[in-house]
Amino acid sequence: PDKPLLSFLGHTKSVFQVAFLDKQRIVSGSVDGTLKLWDIDTGFCQRTYSGHENRSKFIGLGVKDSYIACGGEDNTITLYHEALGRPILRHTLTPTQSLLDHDRGDGDLRKITSLAWISDRLCSGNDYGVISVLDLIPCQTL
Repeated sequence: PDKPLLSFLGHTKSVFQVAFLDKQRIVSGSVDGTLKLWDIDTGFCQRTYSGHENRSKFIGLGVKDSYIACGGEDNTITLYHEALGRPILRHTLTPTQSLLDHDRGDGDLRKITSLAWISDRLCSGNDYGVISVLDLIPCQTL
């Protein structure tokens, strides 16, 4: 193919990752500090998510069902529900000693660089080589 079927315009800086939320929608993450939910048939941005720290580095993005998880430049995982533009959960990981710590003298905070879901667990990796697994227990209405 010479050209894409559809282009999505709306981010103001580099897009670092895209993921399918379902058959009709994708989520994109950008260093403009936002995530966007797009309809793949129309190219229309359905929602913009903000509330995580991401202004200069590529960070992790993971989707499962109606949930969107985003890593941050502050070693924090931010969780969104597709219907809300603001975070429903923020969890800052405790700094953990890493084999890479001795190589880093830059004073940077650890950044979440990758995320993956399995069932109700979210696995994250950061730029210091640390992998963490979180249990996200769904809330139930009484």
